[in-house]
Amino acid sequence: MSQDGVSWVRVGETDPALTTGTALIEAVVEGGPGLIAVGRSCQDSSFPCDSGPFPTVWTSIDGSSWIRTAVSDQLGDIMDVAVSGNRLIAAGSVTEFDEDGVPWTRPTVWTSSDGVDWSRSWQGVAARNEEYPPSRGVIGGLAEDPDGLLIAFGKAENSAGNAVVAVWSSMDGEIWERIEADSAAFVTETGVIPLDAAWGPTGFVIVGSEVADEGFDVAAWNSPDGREWTRIDVIVQDVDTTGSFSSIVGTESGFTATGPYGFGLGEGPVSVWTSNDGQI
Repeated sequence: MSQDGVSWVRVGETDPALTTGTALIEAVVEGGPGLIAVGRSCQDSSFPCDSGPFPTVWTSIDGSSWIRTAVSDQLGDIMDVAVSGNRLIAAGSVTEFDEDGVPWTRPTVWTSSDGVDWSRSWQGVAARNEEYPPSRGVIGGLAEDPDGLLIAFGKAENSAGNAVVAVWSSMDGEIWERIEADSAAFVTETGVIPLDAAWGPTGFVIVGSEVADEGFDVAAWNSPDGREWTRIDVIVQDVDTTGSFSSIVGTESGFTATGPYGFGLGEGPVSVWTSNDGQI
């Protein structure tokens, strides 16, 4: 916790909601009783978990103590949470197993009016995954424009059955439409990972990372309305040396992105980049 963003004090070091078994928080937002965090958890400390992990929500009045609740009894993860109007939207995925024990992963959205009680509001098409974590059938994050249009981004299959970047849109968090599954902006690419999205002066921008011949390259997409998307050419720009953008925020004057992302993605030191239009 911090009062000014400069000096920080660690809290919850002995909080059972944060320390029991395995817990991974992906995002936090102001809402509900005070604060809401989302991610995945299980009751044991092994990896992978003996039972789980399960999509999980944590709630807190002030950030000092938390209550942990699994919102599904299926394996899965919640990757992002957003406040949209008078409701909360959480997005991620759940995993099912067929009769041969093969895992199939579905992009999934949950909604809540208070941050405490959650219901599954939508699921997308399941995709077969032989690996963990899953590389398809997942939602990685959310963003919203001033008119209330929500987008969710992640990985899914195109008509050829290949794993590609995917975008869905919704006006209410319950009815979602897959956008241009076979668009040239989302062509089949190995090792492309979208990591964050934001709304700014020129529309939506999604950023992430792409496996290149040597290391990693920044990946980025732009859309003025959340429905028509183009891939931004970053190869000729200085950002290419960063290797990854893991976070982006929109401001009145443009966009600010940071990278590289950890866990083997990205190159060089952490850096901050700004853009007036999200493209250069």
